[in-house]
Amino acid sequence: MPRSYRIVAPNSVYHIMSRSLTEFPLFRDDQDKIKFLTLIKKYQMQYNFSVYAYCLMTTHFHLIISDPTTDLSSFMKNINQCYAQYYNKKYNRNGSVFRDRFKSIIVDNDNYLLTLSAYIHKNPSSIKKYKNCIEKYKFSSLSVYLGLNKDPFNILNESYVMSIFSKNIKKARENYIQFVYGCNEHSLMKAIEFQDSNSEYRSEKTTILKSYTPEDILNFITSYTKLRKWQILMKNKHNSSSNKALLIFLLRCLGHLTQKEICNFIGNITQSSVSQLCSLGTKLVLENNNYKNIVEDFLQFTST
Repeated sequence: MPRSYRIVAPNSVYHIMSRSLTEFPLFRDDQDKIKFLTLIKKYQMQYNFSVYAYCLMTTHFHLIISDPTTDLSSFMKNINQCYAQYYNKKYNRNGSVFRDRFKSIIVDNDNYLLTLSAYIHKNPSSIKKYKNCIEKYKFSSLSVYLGLNKDPFNILNESYVMSIFSKNIKKARENYIQFVYGCNEHSLMKAIEFQDSNSEYRSEKTTILKSYTPEDILNFITSYTKLRKWQILMKNKHNSSSNKALLIFLLRCLGHLTQKEICNFIGNITQSSVSQLCSLGTKLVLENNNYKNIVEDFLQFTST
C-alpha cells in the first residue's frame, strides 16, 4: 500500500509521534533520552522550529512542534536517522529502530492544542513510580511548564500554551496542573487518535520566509568575519573552516538551501563536506559564546 500524503503548511503546529520497532526499548537509559533531545536542539538551530511540548517514553516519543516553513519531513527524518545511527552503534545492532515513518497531525485549534498537551504530559502516569506525580518525570516538558525545572536543552517554548490559561505565571501554572490532572485519560485517548486532518493551527511564531539569498548570507559572513569572499570559499583553506561552517549553517537555517544547492553555490565541495561543516556550524552556535547571537545579528544586518 502506498504511503499517504503528509499534510504540511507553513507556520503550522503538529503533533508528532514515533514508536520503536516491534516494541523494543527506543530509549534504554537516560543517556539515550538526552541524546535524542540534543539532536532536537541541533536541528532546531538549523530549521527554526519551535517545540511546545514533549515527552520521551521507553518505546515512543511525542512532540508538539511549530514549523515556520514546510521542512517538517526534512528535520524529523534527520533527527530520527541520526538517533538510529547512534542507537545501533551503542547497542551493536543493525537495521531499523523506528516502526515506519513518524506520524504527524496538524493541530487545528487551541482546544485541541491544550488537550494534546495534557495527553502528552500524562504519558508518564503509566509508569508506577510517576502515577501520582507525573510532574517529577524529567523527560517530559511538564516540569518546565510548572516552573519546577529549567529547560536544560533550551528547546522549549511553553509560553504560548501557558498564556491561554492566564497571563499571570503563577495562576497559569495552577490552572494548568489542575487541567492536566483533571482530564479523563479515556477521553484524552479518544481525542488524540491519529486521523487525517486538513485543518491547521496558525501559531504566534513569526514565519521566516525563504527571502534571504545566498549572496545576502555570504555578504553578512564577510562583514561578520572581516574576511574576503575568496578567503571563506577557498577549498581546503584550513583556517577558514569555522567561517565556512557558519556560512553553511546560515545557508541551511535562513536560506533553506539543500546540501546540493549549497554545493552549487560554494563550488568545489561535496555534500558530505557540507553535512560535516553544517554540524560544525551548529556546534559553534550552540557552544561558542562568540556566535550564539549570529542569527539575530544577521537579521539586524539585513534590516539596515
